[in-house]
Amino acid sequence: NMKFWDKFMETKELLRYNTTMNVIVFNNATFHALKEELVQVQDASTEHSNSKNATKAKNKSDVHNELEIAITKAMN
Repeated sequence: NMKFWDKFMETKELLRYNTTMNVIVFNNATFHALKEELVQVQDASTEHSNSKNATKAKNKSDVHNELEIAITKAMN
């Protein structure tokens, strides 16, 4: 899902810049858009895991779970 990755990379750059400035300013709207995107991707992964490619879908889901944790930590 390129839309998700574009948003994520944009946000990562924003975080890197603000961290450098020693001022973390995280746009809440961007955060919630990312969370919404994560839910959609995870739903797709869950559907996929019901198919014959269960392992691949699980790996994809794990990656997005890790991303969600990283984004949540960045908020704190």
